[in-house]
Amino acid sequence: MSIFGLFRRGSTIKKKKRWWGRKTFLVAVDGPAASGKGTVAKAIAEEFDFVHLDSGSLYRRVANLMIKEKRKPSSKRAAVACAKRIGSVAVDDADLRTSQVADVASLIAPIPKVRAIILRYQRNFARKPPGNKRGVVIDGRDIGSVVLPYADIKFFVTASVEERAKRRWHQLVDAGEDITLEEVTADIAERDRRDRERHHSPLEPAKGAIRIDSTDWDVEAMNKHVLSIVRSRLNKG
Repeated sequence: MSIFGLFRRGSTIKKKKRWWGRKTFLVAVDGPAASGKGTVAKAIAEEFDFVHLDSGSLYRRVANLMIKEKRKPSSKRAAVACAKRIGSVAVDDADLRTSQVADVASLIAPIPKVRAIILRYQRNFARKPPGNKRGVVIDGRDIGSVVLPYADIKFFVTASVEERAKRRWHQLVDAGEDITLEEVTADIAERDRRDRERHHSPLEPAKGAIRIDSTDWDVEAMNKHVLSIVRSRLNKG
């Protein structure tokens, strides 16, 4: 049976553990851009010594490679070719945080063949986590619904468009970009629309996901709340 067939069967933790062959604790954190999902995922990984994977960075790696090699963002063939190289090309994280990379990443993310390549990478990462860590945290937009439907715990982190735009705007300005809040707000809203309406793996809360609205939460309070949920689930075995 293929890896994809195994993920389609059943939904119990018992079956998932048999498939992994080890008791790896899996955490899926989903949400739209600048919702705080990355902050939550990193906090979980640090607190419990899990390994963390930012799936959005994988798409940004593809986008960054296309930009550097002057490939057309509209070229599906180029996107697939670059996606096949994400595990072998070194990249500076700062290069992945520009608005240009984010725009291209959003355009290539709906491409089915690109998503299939990224999906394999994510599942292999979770199946054989670096350092043989006891837990894996992956954040993205379809982790709980598609990538790790057997995750031990799933979160869906969101916030208002206005709040998310402010967060992203501050990040971009701090990085030296000349961009207005209005432009970032429009970009966030458009990315939300594309993520919700794409045919493959649209952005939506996974079944059983715990919803966290971070609009009015400060980082410390939000992390404390999330960590208490994970700790409680771990203690239950």
